[in-house]
Amino acid sequence: MDDERERGRRTQFGRGEYAEDKRGGGRKTQFRRNDDTEENSCFEEEERRRAGGGRKTQMCRDGDDAEERILDGFEELSEARRQELFPKLFERCSFSTLGFIASAIGSIFFFFFLGQKNEFSMNLIIIIFYLSCSVPFVKRDFIALMPNEVAIRILSFLDFKTLCTISRVSVAWSCLVNDNLLWKSLCAQNSISQHHNAAPSSPSKRLPGQGAISWKKIFKEEHLLRKNWATGRCEVTTLRGHSRSVFAVRFEGDRCVSASYDGTLKVWDLCTCECLLTLSGHTKGVTCLLIVGQLVVSGSSDQTIRVWKLDTGELVRTFTGHHGEVCSISLENNTLVSGACDRTVCVWDFESGERRLELEGHSDYVLSVQIQKGLIISGSFDLSIKIWDSETGTCIKTLSGHTRYDRLSFNNETKNKPK
Repeated sequence: MDDERERGRRTQFGRGEYAEDKRGGGRKTQFRRNDDTEENSCFEEEERRRAGGGRKTQMCRDGDDAEERILDGFEELSEARRQELFPKLFERCSFSTLGFIASAIGSIFFFFFLGQKNEFSMNLIIIIFYLSCSVPFVKRDFIALMPNEVAIRILSFLDFKTLCTISRVSVAWSCLVNDNLLWKSLCAQNSISQHHNAAPSSPSKRLPGQGAISWKKIFKEEHLLRKNWATGRCEVTTLRGHSRSVFAVRFEGDRCVSASYDGTLKVWDLCTCECLLTLSGHTKGVTCLLIVGQLVVSGSSDQTIRVWKLDTGELVRTFTGHHGEVCSISLENNTLVSGACDRTVCVWDFESGERRLELEGHSDYVLSVQIQKGLIISGSFDLSIKIWDSETGTCIKTLSGHTRYDRLSFNNETKNKPK
């Protein structure tokens, strides 16, 4: 019995050892299985990475293919279709992309399209202005970075309303917009010439070589005047005082001088509409007049030319020599020219009153004369126009072709004498 029990215990202990060993082996096996699982996970992750890299590579290849297809398609488009496509592309771009486009093409664009005025180039100008003014990502002011001459040339393509608007962009743009050369160019484009009564600009705004003429003020006054005439915005004031027909009027600031066939000249204050002075001395009707600084020059049917002081009405000197009614007078520097019904043109020394030359050639009344840069042009009732040399009195050329005659004048841009 004892032997059987001992064998049973041994068997039990043996089974227990086996079971323990088995359990231990099971743990080891489990440990091995866990190690195999981790290793498999690493392999799977590496495979996923490889698969992901393959997909990325495939996406890059697809992107390159799409880019090539876009470029090929763009090259096949006509110029008109390309211009239609650009605005649509701009609408789909972010602000940062638009800023990059502006900085990339800004400097190239203006030099390339500087001399062109077609619709496409002007649209691109508007786009660049929009990008520079509206997009916060544009870091460079392309106008301020350019030389003043180039910037002014660019701005000269804009109308005055746009210039007034962009002058509020920055101090630099305001200085460029107020440049005297820019407004001189605008005046030339709109056929606006310098007025004798244009007020000079302040010394702080004068530019070297530009004198004291404010072309911006001239443009503004002329624009407002044209606008008022076009819309009928004006007040009618009648100055009464002459007893016969008024043949000529001239302005000097706020004063106006009128010449009448009643033999008098009157100086008026345009602010109060009052007659300040009456200049009496001519024995017949006054037909023409000039204002030269503080002097008034008048021609009359009494065959004389008289010079008066504008402020006091004092008679300064009298020119005599014509044998008919003086119809027209013109002055340049110290040379006075007059045309009369005696069919002659007389050239006078303005300071001394001496007659230098008497030009003969017209067969009827000389109704209009002009002098500029050494040239005298006379128009006559004989339907001809003659060009004279003011120094020698030689008739350079005769122009004919009119069927009736009224008046003539010089173009301010006359540069050379006719050959």
